[in-house]
Amino acid sequence: MNKWVTIFILHPDLFPIVYKSGPIKRQISTKFDDLYDNKEDPYYVELEKLNSAKAKSELHKLELSINKSNISELLYPEDRKKYVFIEHMFYRALNDESLLDKYKKYMVFDYPSFFMRYRFLNKVKEAAGGKLDFNKSNFGYKP
Repeated sequence: MNKWVTIFILHPDLFPIVYKSGPIKRQISTKFDDLYDNKEDPYYVELEKLNSAKAKSELHKLELSINKSNISELLYPEDRKKYVFIEHMFYRALNDESLLDKYKKYMVFDYPSFFMRYRFLNKVKEAAGGKLDFNKSNFGYKP
């Protein structure tokens, strides 16, 4: 957890502001001991509140629109009716930039919105040292 807090602090343009953070001291014996590895105490982080509902709604609408474009033909040729999750599209593009041109052909109207978020995620991936873990609920706008 400490690593992520450091990344958040070093990149305030990408992440919410970290107000406070630190270890939570556990009692000698708790019913939650099995949830934590015994190497370090649990950690708390107090972050700036973001408007995640708006971001989640926009990503959901983008996902629905993209699925109307038959993009599953490109991503899943063996199962053309498969629902495409927006997170999967981002992960694939972040690992293979050649897909961006193909996405553009399928997402004529939605591509600018997709690409704006792709650029953001690419910056987050770089800030995080190449590791990226996200879903629609991880996005938010600063108030």
